[in-house]
Amino acid sequence: MEVLLGASKPLREWRSSASLGWRWQKDVGLVSGWLGASAGGGFILQETASSTRVSALGSVAPFVGFGTRIEKAAGIWSKVAAPLLVFRRDAKLTASVAPSAWLGGTLDF
Repeated sequence: MEVLLGASKPLREWRSSASLGWRWQKDVGLVSGWLGASAGGGFILQETASSTRVSALGSVAPFVGFGTRIEKAAGIWSKVAAPLLVFRRDAKLTASVAPSAWLGGTLDF
């Protein structure tokens, strides 16, 4: 699940979506690598001083990532994805690629 906000006067845009996917993972010692795909949906909301527009959003995305353990209960990971977003813009169906990279950490309790 993600919620994103972009703003530059006079436009403000919210994007919210949820997705489900599949991931194949290979572990070699303390390092793990994975690849997979996801699909989801949500909405895009654009606001200006004079109007508000909402559009449904669909996405499909391949991704690849890796992670490693720093200690027994802690690790770091990174993921790169290239989702294809499908939505309506100016009353026309539009497709756009929105690449992303993520860096995170894990803690086991």
